[in-house]
Amino acid sequence: MKRRAILTVLLLTALTPLNNAQCPWQRDVTELQSACLCSYSIGRELSVQCDIVQWSKLIFALQKYATDTILDLLYVNNSTIGVLRNSIFSKLKVHSVQLSGCRIRSVANDAFAGQEQYLRNLNLQDNDLIEVPVDSLRRLENLQLLDLTHNRIRNIPDNAFATLTKLTTLKLSDNNVTLHPGALTGLDGSLKNLNLRGTRQKEVPFAIRGLKTLAFLDLSQNSIKELPGIGGIKTFQDLDSLTALNLERNVIQKLEENSFFGIRNTLTSLSLMTNLIPDFPTKAMQTLTELRVLDIGYNLLTDLPSDAFDGNPSITLLALDGNPLPTIPFAALAHLNNTLRGLSLGGRFLHCDCRLSWVIDWIKTKDLQVTSREKNPQFCGSPPKFRDRGFYSIQPEELTCTNEGVGVAAPIIEETEDPEPKRTSSSSTTKETLTSHSTIVTSTTSTPPTSTTSILTSPSSVETTTTTTTVLNSKTKSTKSHRSSVAPSWRGQANYRPSLITGYATPPKGTDDNNEVIVKDAYRQDNSVVIKWSSEIANILGFRVVYRLFGDKSFKQGPPLEASERVPSSASRTYRHRNAW
Repeated sequence: MKRRAILTVLLLTALTPLNNAQCPWQRDVTELQSACLCSYSIGRELSVQCDIVQWSKLIFALQKYATDTILDLLYVNNSTIGVLRNSIFSKLKVHSVQLSGCRIRSVANDAFAGQEQYLRNLNLQDNDLIEVPVDSLRRLENLQLLDLTHNRIRNIPDNAFATLTKLTTLKLSDNNVTLHPGALTGLDGSLKNLNLRGTRQKEVPFAIRGLKTLAFLDLSQNSIKELPGIGGIKTFQDLDSLTALNLERNVIQKLEENSFFGIRNTLTSLSLMTNLIPDFPTKAMQTLTELRVLDIGYNLLTDLPSDAFDGNPSITLLALDGNPLPTIPFAALAHLNNTLRGLSLGGRFLHCDCRLSWVIDWIKTKDLQVTSREKNPQFCGSPPKFRDRGFYSIQPEELTCTNEGVGVAAPIIEETEDPEPKRTSSSSTTKETLTSHSTIVTSTTSTPPTSTTSILTSPSSVETTTTTTTVLNSKTKSTKSHRSSVAPSWRGQANYRPSLITGYATPPKGTDDNNEVIVKDAYRQDNSVVIKWSSEIANILGFRVVYRLFGDKSFKQGPPLEASERVPSSASRTYRHRNAW
């Protein structure tokens, strides 16, 4: 083994000088020696990759030594270009150009003169462009890929890409852009991959309609609230080839039966991860007859209907983790016994008992792969004996059922005469009472975040279904079976301002909530709402705050947190949101 390792090192050492020596200017332009790496393909096409290089010297060397060689790739990273000037590539024959992180502010109209027949891929990501270089792109009739990711582009005009009739991939992610209705005109017969991730879209843009060849659409990390399915609106009209749709990390709360009209018979992969969906969209899902991959993890699902996947007979990969689901009913997935190959579930809400014995059986008999993106615990939240174990180590006979924790819904913590009641015992709940304001505070970890830490709902009228009783103190009332109408005792009392938070959510019995987000206080200050919390969760990247105004059914995202507010610690953190009232 040692001899083999030594031989490998010697071989790599021997090859390195050979690769460096292949740059055509190697002996004459020594300044480029440490910044660039060159190589040749089997067809003797040259690839040049440079990092932190002097752009003017590189172009001079290429124009002097590489005019008779086809450049398969010209890659420049972390350099300063500023402006791509006219005819900068005129003496070259380049198939792919990637200039990333080069502070490019503008592209001259004739920058790509001479590349009309050669240039196939153009990547200008991580630069400072404020607009699409429409005029300079018009001549690139053979361009197949255009990547303008992470610039400062705000507007995509009509006919911006009209002459790029061979363009198959367009990436506009991480730009705060508005797409005009005709922005993608001319791409209806070629475009297959469209990336609009993180472009501040509030709805699915009208511009995508009619893209008959589009196969993959990425609309993740936007602010899309709904996919209209009524009123004659056809969100995905004439997308005849769409097979994959990414709607991760939006604020979708509900899907209509006709939300996917136009792509019902083509969509095979759908991601709805990290949205605000409280009820499984059964009717919408049942229309997707060809669906094979579904990720609906990290939403607010508390129940999975037995007919959830009746219209999806071909699902092979299914992700449900990150939802406050106490169990996964066998009836919902029974008909997938011959197709399901991957299942993602788990987290602190999942109660592992006899109702999940089918998972163990399918692991052994159906070769089912069970995973989870959750942490601490990853799979079973209760009972405690399973918290540090995966489904592969659990035997079917260990999964027993008791009356405790089976079929229990979340109770409502009701208002008491004590403005700050003390809880002596409680069954699982995810709801708290808040006067005149509703907020969701969610934590973000290195894996997809747990969908909800606490949900605060207005006290005027709250509906829930429960079979348990919550005891706060001697004055606390029992929860109702169906509808609870909360009448706060502070109403009518002169000069009394109640605390905004009158109760705290209780985790399911058997779960450890000590390290979750702990809301310490929330109060109104002028026209702001101040929320104070603490947390000791490891590896958190930050928090997301979603709120709902009293009387408003829709949720809104709060402004970004300051850097100090995104860092968790045992010390209290404060979040202030203005104009929330």
